[in-house]
Amino acid sequence: NVYSVNSQESMRQTEIIQPDNCKFIGQIFDTYILAQQDDVFYIVDQHAAQERVRYEIFLNQMAKKALNVQQFLIPEIFEFSASKTVVLKSRLEIFKDLGFSVEEFGANTFRLTSYPALLGHNVNFIEIIETLISFLAEEKNADVEQITEKIIKTACTSSVKAGDKLQDKQAVELMKDLFACAMPWTCPHGRPTVYVLTQKDLEKFFKRI
Repeated sequence: NVYSVNSQESMRQTEIIQPDNCKFIGQIFDTYILAQQDDVFYIVDQHAAQERVRYEIFLNQMAKKALNVQQFLIPEIFEFSASKTVVLKSRLEIFKDLGFSVEEFGANTFRLTSYPALLGHNVNFIEIIETLISFLAEEKNADVEQITEKIIKTACTSSVKAGDKLQDKQAVELMKDLFACAMPWTCPHGRPTVYVLTQKDLEKFFKRI
């Protein structure tokens, strides 16, 4: 069955998972990572898994005030409408706290000089910023965690996707990173990251017991 972070069974499984003791079996359909620990078999959705990993890294870095940022060699230039400019100018400090160094660069024009490193470079930054501007305009009292979640959801296209072929080393690292998360069983959107089968489940299916 699929475990959710709220189920007692998933909490029991979380307590016994030891990432270093999980045996990597392989990847199927360029989408799912297969692993085994003792009598438990795991099928990991690689896209959902990386979203969860990135989300928790982001939150941990924010909590420790140690957010890793990447500088652009050439800043990205954006131009917004007057209404969006008003919102952005009033919340520049929040963007900075979240790792986005946005500076005014003329009338209704801004430049982005750095971004959170964990997002990677294959990201549509203007989409992220515009989404955040719209979100902040609607949710004027949004806290940092809500804004952080919005960033991750918007930037999830930069995560490992279904159909991406992973090297064995990449798959193993992603699996270990997921099982080291505080809440490994769902991505930030609430989709399950892992399907779990036990040896007993298989033996019941094949009517061995």
